[in-house]
Amino acid sequence: MKQALSLLALFLTLNTFAQNINYDGEWQQLFNGKDLTGWDIKIKGHELNENYGNTFRVENGVMKVSYDQYTDFNRQYGHIFYEEDFSHYLLKIEYRFVGDQAPKGEGWAFRNSGVMVHGQSAKSMLKDQDFPISIEVQFLGGKGDGKARPTCNLCTPGTHVEMDGKLEKRHCLNSTSKTYDGDQWVTAEVLVLGNEVIKHIVNGDTVFTYQKPQIGGPVVNGFDPMVKKDGMPLSKGSISLQSESHPIEFRKVEILDLSDQFSPDPPIVLINASIVDGISSEVRRNQTIYVVNGKIKNIQATTDVATYPQNAEIIDLKGQYIMPGMIDCHVHLRSFDAAERALASGVTTARSMGVDHFMDVGMRALGKRGKNDIPEIIAAGYHVRPTPSDGFFMDFPDMIDLMHTKVRGEIAMQRMGKALVDKGVDWIKTNATARAGLPQTDPREPYYNEAEMTVLVEEGAKKNIPVAAHAHGDEGGRAAVLGGAKSIEHGTYLSKETLRLMKEKGTWLVPTMAIVTDLKEPGGDYNNPLLMMRGRHMAPRIKETAMNAYQMGVKIVAATDTGYGKNSTLRMGLELEELVGIGMTNLEAIKATTSSAAEMLDISDHTGRIEKGLDADLLILERNPLENVGAVHDPLMVINNGKIIVNRIEY
Repeated sequence: MKQALSLLALFLTLNTFAQNINYDGEWQQLFNGKDLTGWDIKIKGHELNENYGNTFRVENGVMKVSYDQYTDFNRQYGHIFYEEDFSHYLLKIEYRFVGDQAPKGEGWAFRNSGVMVHGQSAKSMLKDQDFPISIEVQFLGGKGDGKARPTCNLCTPGTHVEMDGKLEKRHCLNSTSKTYDGDQWVTAEVLVLGNEVIKHIVNGDTVFTYQKPQIGGPVVNGFDPMVKKDGMPLSKGSISLQSESHPIEFRKVEILDLSDQFSPDPPIVLINASIVDGISSEVRRNQTIYVVNGKIKNIQATTDVATYPQNAEIIDLKGQYIMPGMIDCHVHLRSFDAAERALASGVTTARSMGVDHFMDVGMRALGKRGKNDIPEIIAAGYHVRPTPSDGFFMDFPDMIDLMHTKVRGEIAMQRMGKALVDKGVDWIKTNATARAGLPQTDPREPYYNEAEMTVLVEEGAKKNIPVAAHAHGDEGGRAAVLGGAKSIEHGTYLSKETLRLMKEKGTWLVPTMAIVTDLKEPGGDYNNPLLMMRGRHMAPRIKETAMNAYQMGVKIVAATDTGYGKNSTLRMGLELEELVGIGMTNLEAIKATTSSAAEMLDISDHTGRIEKGLDADLLILERNPLENVGAVHDPLMVINNGKIIVNRIEY
């Protein structure tokens, strides 16, 4: 690498701070040279991972963007996204343009491609969106006409940057690079340091520098308004390669992750750990887990020689057990206090199943912006039920007609679903039957039929949002399964026929047995004589249903259904003990609150297991939960996104 980058490696001065950067780390190969493992494809007009025309392919160790199966490019702009987000890194790409442009490709797209950094995820792009909201490092090839055509330029689809302290709103700006004609290989590097600075480097020469990337501006179409938050700083995001109608090849895509050098918190090194990883029945003893910038940076034997930063906090676990943070798949968190209680008990991720005024959506956003003293929130907003809470109509006064007619029929279900989706929920929660926790209702009463449920499911599916159906009674539960709900909550009176249908369709069961037991006990979440009587006949039935489901192979995850209020005595450990009581092994019960729960919630890409590269959501326990799941009742330490929340390790 040329002198410009060598000097940069010694001492880089930024607008707001100075930082020595060490470039001696291990390079990670994003492209393995064999296949597209680890990458997601999104092409305009096509669903996620529909590789139209075999646009992206690997041949002879090279990733190719080809159009030999296109008859008309038709503005089908494509991007291939690496599965992991990054914040601080040096990215190196070797590329070359080849062949002829696709039929009817735009004139500006001749020998034009690029890499997008600090981008939105592939999953958050809508079907007809043309470009990800991102910062584009534009690759251009010379036309062979002797005219200058620099590469590694800057383009800003849905974004802005600052240059010389001023907001730059022009869409594309040329770099100072040379022109590269023909099919020669070019080495492009991008130094990305969070929200502070981005540099474009071509064959060792720095050709462009700018600061403070942020969302804003046009030149992106078909996007979800919930994603495009103008003015929001971009400090991390996806990396994607383009297909814009001209064939291009990539023979190297590698990254040097620098995030550990820019972590706001000191690294944590957990030595002499006994790892229960959330997948295997094996306990990996005498291990060291290295946590940097909220992620598990490395796992290795404690006896291995390793050098950690001088500011690292080294904690000797002395053989104590470490497992993934628990995922509570059904909660009702209505305040920060409640969320903090959930986290202190070991719940690092929580699926909210009904709160007023989209408080869960707000908590989720705050968590993503650095509020680490609450769990990661999977939000559902309001229940879809015949009589929504008054808060719903305060938030949607234009839907006042449903206060009088109730939410009945397919049109009403569609309207409710759209209202929730437009507010940015992750799941839609509906009541397929009446509630159990109200003395005046019968939990077996069905609310919606298959057609109504189908409409709700289809409305969510437009933005890949699944439906969770509260269902105690069999008729309502069966309608929800037939309608396409992804999960059934509770399921107290489900028949074996309905369970077989769930097995066939892959529908998840969230039995919440411990909360039903709580109905019949004084205090706790419920304290009502009629509910105590109801609990006496519901508790054995829900356990019977859960046992039948387990024996039939229905997928089951763990949840409390509590609000973690001041009077709540219910915690995840009680539900895990109930799961073991229906026949699950200790490992299966642990997976129900870790890896299996992450699978249902579609968050396995960053949590649910102890694995290099995943979020550092960790519990330290005195005893082995594989021998007794009750060990989770009293975690000695809770780590959430790499931050120590509870620390009783030396008591």
